[in-house]
Amino acid sequence: AEAAEAAETIEEQAATSTDATPDAVQDDASSANRSRLRRLMLATLVTYAIALVIGTHMPQEDGPPPLIPDKVLHFGAYLGLSWLLATTLHLYGRRMWPTMPALLLFGAVDEVTQIPVGRTADPLDWFADAAGILLGTAAAAFMAKRWPGPHASAAAASSDDATRP
Repeated sequence: AEAAEAAETIEEQAATSTDATPDAVQDDASSANRSRLRRLMLATLVTYAIALVIGTHMPQEDGPPPLIPDKVLHFGAYLGLSWLLATTLHLYGRRMWPTMPALLLFGAVDEVTQIPVGRTADPLDWFADAAGILLGTAAAAFMAKRWPGPHASAAAASSDDATRP
């Protein structure tokens, strides 16, 4: 008798729980994954930017020249930073275009603020930064066309609903 009552209670709970459809469960999982990805990208972006500022404001030591030319380092550093910023903006449903002017200004300020720590502000470094910003933002935009943002799943779901009989 107790087993029958327990089974009946479980059946009643299952019948009243209409939100647990496979589509709803999948949407919840997708939303949670997107949220985790956004937080991870934002944390990576902030960590990368802090490391970049610290690295560019450490006094230079005398010694042998670096293995990688300075302009290549600037290009690569700002390529990575712009890709991270543009991709993070995309994941949050924001436009990517502010990446370029914001990082061009950031690069100029970064160069000028190196002077007090005994480093030089080289305009060619800024041009290398700009080239990296352009390529990094372009790469993020290219990927965004193939990797839909947070609103794409909602748009796809509504278009699927509209085409269903």
